[in-house]
Amino acid sequence: MRPAKAYDLRILAAAALLQIAIVASVLVLSTMYLVCSEARRIRKLFYLEPDDCISFEELADVYPGFEPVRAAEPEQLVDIGSPSQRANAASPALSRSASGARRTNVD
Repeated sequence: MRPAKAYDLRILAAAALLQIAIVASVLVLSTMYLVCSEARRIRKLFYLEPDDCISFEELADVYPGFEPVRAAEPEQLVDIGSPSQRANAASPALSRSASGARRTNVD
């Protein structure tokens, strides 16, 4: 058996690196194929043709009397007190009127 020469080792190292590069390339390309095919499947599942889309004008026709809710102006807001004040106001002892009759939501 003859001794290994330096260029023989370099050829073996280059061949090993080439095999690693080929395996890595196959893994990357197959992963990209799987990702793209899944994206195509999802797009096909959820894609709407332009005729299938619903516009806001069509929704306005469905609910003609619907007015959008506007945020209250700061001067229109009512102070309801702290959480402890609200809890005390809801207690049965404080929910009686001056005459002693119990107040209800219908009062």
